[in-house]
Amino acid sequence: MLKQQTKLRVRLYARLSKDDGDADKESNSITNQLQMLRYHAKEKGFEVIGEYVDDGISGTTFNRPDLNRMIEDAMNDPEPSGIMVKDMSRFGRNNAMFMYYVEEDLDFWDMYPEEEETESTADAGDVSAPSASKNPYTEKAEREKELDRQREEEQQNEQQNDPATDGKHTLITNRDGSEEWVLISPYLTKNTLDFTKMEDKAGLKRYMENGRKTSYVGVDISKHTGKVYFPSLKAAGVDYVMIRLGSRGYSTGQITLDENFKENIEGAIEAQLDVGVYFYSQAISQDEAVQEANFVVQNLEPYRAHIKYPVAFNMGFVSNDKSRIEGLSREDKTTVTVSFLDAIRAAGYVPMIYGDKEWLIKEVDLTKLQNYDVWLSQEEEIPDYPYRYAMWQYDTDGVLNGIDGGADLNICFVSYSER
Repeated sequence: MLKQQTKLRVRLYARLSKDDGDADKESNSITNQLQMLRYHAKEKGFEVIGEYVDDGISGTTFNRPDLNRMIEDAMNDPEPSGIMVKDMSRFGRNNAMFMYYVEEDLDFWDMYPEEEETESTADAGDVSAPSASKNPYTEKAEREKELDRQREEEQQNEQQNDPATDGKHTLITNRDGSEEWVLISPYLTKNTLDFTKMEDKAGLKRYMENGRKTSYVGVDISKHTGKVYFPSLKAAGVDYVMIRLGSRGYSTGQITLDENFKENIEGAIEAQLDVGVYFYSQAISQDEAVQEANFVVQNLEPYRAHIKYPVAFNMGFVSNDKSRIEGLSREDKTTVTVSFLDAIRAAGYVPMIYGDKEWLIKEVDLTKLQNYDVWLSQEEEIPDYPYRYAMWQYDTDGVLNGIDGGADLNICFVSYSER
């Protein structure tokens, strides 16, 4: 027998045969044999110079293709090398033939020398004789299985702790472009939309259930949209419009009516489109929020009978400049939002909060806004906003007959006009 030495060059040999009853033990599988041999070779610091496999050939015969190839390679190898097997029965079940090859200067590495040294009662002529008390090969296989189980458990724990895969976090892109994983609140109502039911028709999204459209096509417009041809919108399949009524200046704080509001709302009504409105807020106090709501109610009064869709509150930061609301805390912005929406509800309209994913999750406290519908802005094929929303703005540069420039396209999942 060749004893352990550093930098030993070894060839690995594995064999399996149903005729020998090998397949009854999982540890005897070719895969397990090679895994164990590779593991021990690495553990001992051996260099593996070849792997040889005879699958489905009995150990009683030594006329095996890969066995013969391995023996030939070993005999012709100018450098010292050894043969590594799971147990001697893998090499062959004929002890006389085994001893013949030993005498031909083939060296075998015993995977379990420390345990074989204690087997003083084993027959020296039968190198595969097991211990009378326990089988070291079975014990080693069981230890290998336990190690595999522990590794698998560690991998599962890592996956469970990975916010990208644990199902408990959602990815937020902050204003500065940085990203962070935020815990999904268990206390907020989750989004249950099935996006396999979503279909696109002429660039407009529709939600279908049992072959029937259960959603509504919308656009939002303002003075920045330019000239709008409302009959063309109606003909294109638009069901409703969300019209900007006005805004508060992000620097001056002055409230103004959108320059095209009157033309837009009257054009939409004439084209028999359902109508909702929104206001761009920069309120920094509850009083200012109520002031904005009163301004909206006052300007809607001539059209009250035609306002079927919500009155939405749109607060946000501005790009490349500092806005009035920069100094507000999350709690402050939430309080301002509630003040506006409650005033709108008190006036008999349906209140709604508008925002992108970052704004809704990071900038306001949704646990205090659960009594209001949400209008989500997220330009993705499938939004990953985790909570319930009633309306989704999915494109801010869409192509739509009736609007010359880029159109803000929306889909609504609530039948507001039938309420």
